[in-house]
Order: sequence, then C-alpha cells, then structure tokens
Amino acid sequence: MKHQIRTTMRPDQVVEVTDQEYEDLDRQGLVAAVEQPAPPDPAKPAARGRTTQAAQPPKSADKPGDTAAQHSKE
Repeated sequence: MKHQIRTTMRPDQVVEVTDQEYEDLDRQGLVAAVEQPAPPDPAKPAARGRTTQAAQPPKSADKPGDTAAQHSKE
C-alpha cells in the first residue's frame, strides 16, 4: 500500500512512500502529516476497466471524419 505523506524535512512537498518506508520514517519521527486521498466523486461512476462504446471509432465509417450518423442520412 502507498502512503502520501509530508516529512519534517520537506513539509511543503507530498511524498508517496511504501508501507516499509512509512513505518521507518514514522519510527524516526520524520512524518509531519499524512495526506488523505480525495474521496471519489459520487457523480462519476468508478472505472471498471472496460472501454465505452463512445471511445471506439464507428464501424461503418468509410473515410476519416465520416460517422455512422452521416451515412444513415445519405
């Protein structure tokens, strides 16, 4: 697991560290603050690793820039 922290040496900079690094820095008293990741936006659905139909080019386009909607009107 990754942690986003601010150290006492550079409190103006957020650093991403592993569990081991975090425990070591915390043991030495060098962790100034732990940054909480922003909560996911409830309005946006979470990504599930699948592409949407809008991201794929139309299958019936003959020329670049043509869309399936333009072909259906002709």
